[in-house]
Amino acid sequence: MGLEFNIGPDTHYGWVRLDVDQAGDVWSVEEFAYDATPGAPVTTGDMGVVGNPPVISCPMVAPVDNDAGECGAVVNFSDATAVDIEDGVLTAVQTMGPASGTLFDVGDTTVQFSVTDSDGNTSTCSFVVTVNDAEDAMITCPDDITVDQDAGTCGAVVEYDTPMVVDNCPVPTTTTAGTFSDVIRITEPGLTTLGNLFSFAVPSGAAVTDGTLTVRVFGDIDGVAGGGNDEFWTISDESSNVVGTAGGTGDFADQCVNEITEVFTLDTAMIDTWAGDGMIDFTVDDVAGNINIAGLCNPGEYVELELTYDWTNGTPPPTLVQTAGIASGGTFPVGTTTNTFELSLIHI
Repeated sequence: MGLEFNIGPDTHYGWVRLDVDQAGDVWSVEEFAYDATPGAPVTTGDMGVVGNPPVISCPMVAPVDNDAGECGAVVNFSDATAVDIEDGVLTAVQTMGPASGTLFDVGDTTVQFSVTDSDGNTSTCSFVVTVNDAEDAMITCPDDITVDQDAGTCGAVVEYDTPMVVDNCPVPTTTTAGTFSDVIRITEPGLTTLGNLFSFAVPSGAAVTDGTLTVRVFGDIDGVAGGGNDEFWTISDESSNVVGTAGGTGDFADQCVNEITEVFTLDTAMIDTWAGDGMIDFTVDDVAGNINIAGLCNPGEYVELELTYDWTNGTPPPTLVQTAGIASGGTFPVGTTTNTFELSLIHI
């Protein structure tokens, strides 16, 4: 049965489930609920949150280095602790990630705990276990070779095996790559004087080239920058650094007629830093507040940003380079020749 009642001047809604005997003389309330927010609807049978949810706390685990010879480390941690105002101390259950005392792979692994009280309220917490690959790869060269000179020469042709490379974390030999390019436009009335946010969803791979940010603006942008009637947009990156400005041409013929384009270069390292969360953000502002964006132009004024850069996902294969000596199959002079190899390897 639905309910409508007042608490003071406010109207509330709820429901009640009644048990009525066969004669209809005895009415018993079995369950009821109402929404504490005035005027908010409630669905029959919805009990909402009963009581207070339990409070759960996860442990903190400092980053660790890999175990010798392993592409991971055995990590120990305590269980999460939980307490409920009605039930007291509760036992939390691990619902995600390897168990304490087991091997965690190199990289970041999320561990999650959950707890539910007697009212059915559930709380969760999580933490990240970070294992760093701190072990260098090993190069095993073939044994020393001693041969006699070839007949009639002051040396000998010698062949030898390529040195073996062993790493605790095998490096993937395949990569994916591509060019990221996307365009975002904000047009009035969505365009505002301050705080126009352009958020680009970017791939998880690392940038391999500097990026290009192309800015196109249209509208009331003819006032000379620094001339007292500044009419230009300021573009800032997510580190709050100014990338550049667009507009302020000083040519009245540009007002509501010509699209102005500016192109800026973004450093590769900065792109990687910004892209860590999967998004790269830029903010565009009319700092001086002189641009008229209230229906001056037809079509409406806009600011458009285009972000482009090349990226790769994965770790390139190791490169074994001979830095001294003579290649296998070459002619070695009489005497001792030392062959030296160097490994270029990026750990994952």
